[in-house]
Amino acid sequence: GYKPSVKGNELQIKRVLEAIGRSRQPLICAGGGVWLAHARQELLQLAERCAIPVVKTMMGISLMPTDHPLNMGMVGAHGNHCANQALAKADLLIMVGTRAADRAMVDPRDIQRRMATIHIDVDPAEIGKNMQAAIPLVGDVKVILNQLLEQNPPVTDSEAWREQLKDYRKAELSRVFPRREGYVFPGTVLRKLGRKLEEDSIVCADVGQNQLFTCKYLPQKNGRLLTSGGLGTMGYALPAGIGANIAAPERQTVVVCGDGSFQMSMNEL
Repeated sequence: GYKPSVKGNELQIKRVLEAIGRSRQPLICAGGGVWLAHARQELLQLAERCAIPVVKTMMGISLMPTDHPLNMGMVGAHGNHCANQALAKADLLIMVGTRAADRAMVDPRDIQRRMATIHIDVDPAEIGKNMQAAIPLVGDVKVILNQLLEQNPPVTDSEAWREQLKDYRKAELSRVFPRREGYVFPGTVLRKLGRKLEEDSIVCADVGQNQLFTCKYLPQKNGRLLTSGGLGTMGYALPAGIGANIAAPERQTVVVCGDGSFQMSMNEL
């Protein structure tokens, strides 16, 4: 009897477009639901057509290449400075395929007090659970994004906003990591790894500091980052990497994990 809403309500679509047209500092927050809906291209089209910067949750981090001019990084308690600055200063937040969980939205009540919020998700139980949305929109993310694109969404007057964020992002991406004889900073390792990855590589990150370092410092191209998010499931990355490689043997697959996580599945290996 499970019959989820697929198409977004037309009146709510109209309200979303009006809110985008009024905003001067809009921001899209995209999560893993965009991957599940196969809506990556539609998300990029909407962001580019409306000139809206994008932050991602941990589950949506590989939706955009790191060097895309609208990509502001990962938001949340363990996220990038630029992404969190964007969230702190936006006047409209468009959440797409994300639960607004506590890792991504540290203080949901403060966010909804400061700005209008739009929440697009296929599961009505997720909308309003952690943060009340001014404009809730229930349906399949891919279908709803196409509905918005068909209505010729307005280009936002946000050039000053994008320039401000670009300065934050440039400083973040050009950061010089600490150096110490006999040691290596994790960000240095992951930057070097990112440069060697193929364009569509699959990266499986485990749990713990290695997960946070990977999400924060590994340059993304046009591949896929797989991780268990905030579930804390140690031992995830190795079997996930094997599964990904069986599913797509032609694509490069890399596993990033700590010693504890590796020991949890080395017998199976």
